[in-house]
Amino acid sequence: LPSSPNDIHSTLPPVPSPVERKESVADAMVAMRRHCPAKSQGSVLQFRLCGAKRCRAARRVTEAPIIPKRLWGQLPSWIALHAERGRMRKCWNGCRLLRDVQDGRRFPKCEIRGCGFRARAGTQILACRACHWSVCDVCERRPRMPPLKTDPLFHGPRSPSLFIHESLLADEVSGALGAYAAPLPHMLRGGTVIVCPGGNYEFLSPLEAQPVVDWLAAAGIAAVVLRYRLLPAYGLDDMMDDLEAAATLVRSLRGGPVAAMGFSAGGHLAASLALRAAQRNQPQPLDAQILVYPGINPREWDPRCSEVECCFFNHGKHTFPRKAPTLLTGGQALLGGPGFAAPATFLVGSTSDTCSPPKQHTDPYAEALKVNGIPHVYVRRNFGEHGFALIAGWTGRCVTWLERCGFGSKGAAAAKADARWLRPPEPSVHAMALRAHIQVPLGSAGSGLMEGPPESDRAESEATSETVGACGTVSQECDADVYGDEEAMLLLDSCGRQW
Repeated sequence: LPSSPNDIHSTLPPVPSPVERKESVADAMVAMRRHCPAKSQGSVLQFRLCGAKRCRAARRVTEAPIIPKRLWGQLPSWIALHAERGRMRKCWNGCRLLRDVQDGRRFPKCEIRGCGFRARAGTQILACRACHWSVCDVCERRPRMPPLKTDPLFHGPRSPSLFIHESLLADEVSGALGAYAAPLPHMLRGGTVIVCPGGNYEFLSPLEAQPVVDWLAAAGIAAVVLRYRLLPAYGLDDMMDDLEAAATLVRSLRGGPVAAMGFSAGGHLAASLALRAAQRNQPQPLDAQILVYPGINPREWDPRCSEVECCFFNHGKHTFPRKAPTLLTGGQALLGGPGFAAPATFLVGSTSDTCSPPKQHTDPYAEALKVNGIPHVYVRRNFGEHGFALIAGWTGRCVTWLERCGFGSKGAAAAKADARWLRPPEPSVHAMALRAHIQVPLGSAGSGLMEGPPESDRAESEATSETVGACGTVSQECDADVYGDEEAMLLLDSCGRQW
């Protein structure tokens, strides 16, 4: 997500009818233009949702940070991201990295996004001698996340927004926006994925936003990023309103199927929206959903549970926010109780996730999908700790599933038909090398493909046992006695596809 939230100019006129519908919840939207980095082509448009005030041309808009600057030093490490943000290279603790030599003793493996690669002795690396922290050469070249002061996801606590690259807008919308809009690439015409970053409903992780858009763009699938409202000022209903408004806006701007890809709390948000639509006897606002290590069980957000330690930052107070109980809405239904509802679902869980363990979160949700006969795929194995994001192992299957659901185009599918099937790398393979070319600028989507070890056969060679469930759902579970609990994989495919 480019540019600074404190330097936004409303240079685009409001989108006219029929794109803008007065009866829609997105009626008060205003498009604002953000310049992309030099490597990108075009600009990203910010559409403010849910009652955002209209801006006159060339009006300067200043968005406040979601956390006051005086508290930035107390932010959790997973949102401060010293090792990922800004131009200056730092270690996880915020120390500046200097050029050093790997001697094979002082510096362990690279820890950027679970890379795990350790350079050979005598290799030049960036390292912190005080923290014994190092970065390999591949991760050193990887695109950086924006610093806190220029991160759009860290600003605008009262202005939910949808970030859409101008090249994704339909032809008639591009004409309404004038010369600022670029032609729509043919490879990104089939449906749209709304990316909902996680962050415990207090923050929005940048690692689960633009990198996801770039990965989907490289696979020929259009995606946008949703900045929804957060605790403590807003509750779950407000956040669901933001996602529903985003889905309505995307349908009016682009057409085609709409899916939500939610990480952690973002997965809980997407799943909760489906429940609310069913309770109101309304059509499902989403055609599909991808839930990656979602927080399905809201028990950790219950202030009345004495066994649960408070997990909220709450502006440095480390107490339960006033509107935290709203997150408990529909908790029993999400776990398979009365009122359960969901669109077609792709579900991802990691057996080593201690924040959202599959047994308490994704396993009950997958069982409820199976009982209710909802088409779904459940990928469950050891992907690492909570927040593994795009680590190889589920991304290739997710792209194939989205294509079967009508996302992307046949041209994109044919372009990558030469086996870009990502799997967890072997210990000797550099993990980031498999993702080195995922960061493709959205404006030039399709110009590059993900690189990895070629594989001619996508089917898993593992021994599986099959049981046919409701609506022909096929359950495939690896033999835990052979592969061990950590390597056990559970795949549920309504089409009966053999992985």
